[in-house]
Amino acid sequence: MAKLLQQISLPDKIKIGGMDISIQLQKNLSKRSGDEGGYFEEDQLIILDKDIIEIGNKYSIFLLWHENLHAIYSQYSLDGLSEEKNVNGFSQGIVQVFGDNPKLVDWILLCL
Repeated sequence: MAKLLQQISLPDKIKIGGMDISIQLQKNLSKRSGDEGGYFEEDQLIILDKDIIEIGNKYSIFLLWHENLHAIYSQYSLDGLSEEKNVNGFSQGIVQVFGDNPKLVDWILLCL
């Protein structure tokens, strides 16, 4: 699988809502920050632990989507809404991210 991961890499930018969000990888991020290995910053940047992403497994997808959901939450202004409106906003956001980012979808399928 490592050879395939070299052919399909995580994009360095994805579209979420009306924004292009940059994705940066940093070595040993989870060891330094004490979190799960990523964070979303100021509506324009997702930073992920390079070691986790390069493994290319389901946890890599989990980490990416955890931060994507923070971005969707921000882009779709879901703060303070009812559960149903939050779920609706996340559903729309997820479908939009998949539709607008085919290279991201390729990477996710490879990791699965």
